[in-house]
Amino acid sequence: MCSNGFWVKYSPIISGISNIATSIAAAAAAVALWVAYSQLALTHEQLKKAALSLRSSTAIQISQEGRNIARIFKSDRKNNIGFVFSFIHTAWYQHHIGALDNALWIPIDAEVCAFLQGESSQTFFTDNRKKQFHADFVAYMERKVEKCVSQ
Repeated sequence: MCSNGFWVKYSPIISGISNIATSIAAAAAAVALWVAYSQLALTHEQLKKAALSLRSSTAIQISQEGRNIARIFKSDRKNNIGFVFSFIHTAWYQHHIGALDNALWIPIDAEVCAFLQGESSQTFFTDNRKKQFHADFVAYMERKVEKCVSQ
């Protein structure tokens, strides 16, 4: 067994070793924090790039779908008008939940006015059909009809 004299005699050495171990642990923690920060910064950059890529893909997809629907609609306005309303509703809903930003929504919103000025769009959006869409979308379309058709 060790006597209390041992601890008293070697107390400065034990304290010094303890201080060195504490300093090494603090340095290791600092390095770990620096590595974590670097990883987060890298992840942040990757997320920004991914968000830009997703935004670009969304714009391309909307553009392609819009052209396809316009082509279909042009061939037979009366029977294909539902596709246009569905497209507008989808874009509106994506904007409504924040998935479609204003830069992408504003041109679509402007096209809605041009579309609503067509005769077939006014006869399609009946009270019975309005029940098929989100209530906020119906309110949006009614505001657009009031603004765009009565011009």
